[in-house]
Amino acid sequence: MQRAIDSRSGRLVAMVRIRVPSDTKSPVMLVQLPLGVYLPARLTMSVDGAAAGTVEFQTCDQNGCYAGAPVPDNLLDAMLKGQTLSLTVQNQARQASSVPMSLIGFAKAYAQIR
Repeated sequence: MQRAIDSRSGRLVAMVRIRVPSDTKSPVMLVQLPLGVYLPARLTMSVDGAAAGTVEFQTCDQNGCYAGAPVPDNLLDAMLKGQTLSLTVQNQARQASSVPMSLIGFAKAYAQIR
């Protein structure tokens, strides 16, 4: 799990969690973002600038909006080799904003949870 926190306000900007359920052995991802995202635009991900996929938002609550899905092999491979995962969403005015998440150490951490 990795969190991006706004240093000025202390608020969560994004959280990414990868887990490997024991029943499927296939990784799944959950991304939490603040309220105010334009849900129909979906969450777009890229690794080191290369498009890696989109994920639909599933739900929102008082803590934010959540997108989750199985992690496709191409995204997992890119994350294991990459430096930065970028999460891009649109706000209610349909302006895009991206949050970079470091992938340094991800391969080692993923090896521990497999």
